[in-house]
Amino acid sequence: MRTKTWAVALLLGVTGAPAAFADLYTAAAAVEKQDFARAFELYREVAEMGRLEGQENLAVSYVNGEGVKRDNVLGFAWAQIARENGGGEEMQKIIDAIQPHLTEAAKLRVAELQAKFGKEALQKSLLPVRRVARGRGGRVGASREPDRERDKQGRSRFHGVFSEFV
Repeated sequence: MRTKTWAVALLLGVTGAPAAFADLYTAAAAVEKQDFARAFELYREVAEMGRLEGQENLAVSYVNGEGVKRDNVLGFAWAQIARENGGGEEMQKIIDAIQPHLTEAAKLRVAELQAKFGKEALQKSLLPVRRVARGRGGRVGASREPDRERDKQGRSRFHGVFSEFV
């Protein structure tokens, strides 16, 4: 009975709750409906998770003032973040147009955003770090493949390389 209750609760929780994350399809649909404020919020969420498409669209939204008050500094910052993640020529055009006009205060705002959402910052906060455990014989990082060992029942047990989130 207890298992059945948990299963029902889990099912209701999964199907009854609205999606709590943004996606590019929903953002594009918002743009089609000219709901730029909604599109901006969705692109912001996606951009902050490190998605290039979100970063590019966020930069354009800030520069054009679509769905948000126009802010060339934030547009520049997001264009720069997108560019370091492989963004296209459109991002470089934004960078080239705005960079000569940045004040020292604006450069500090850009640096703050870079520190929070730039490539290096997201690698530290979102991506797993590969760590090497001791393999057989106390060797560290003996190979990229884990060492295999069989337990008493003949099942394979792994030793060696593993990943964890930091």
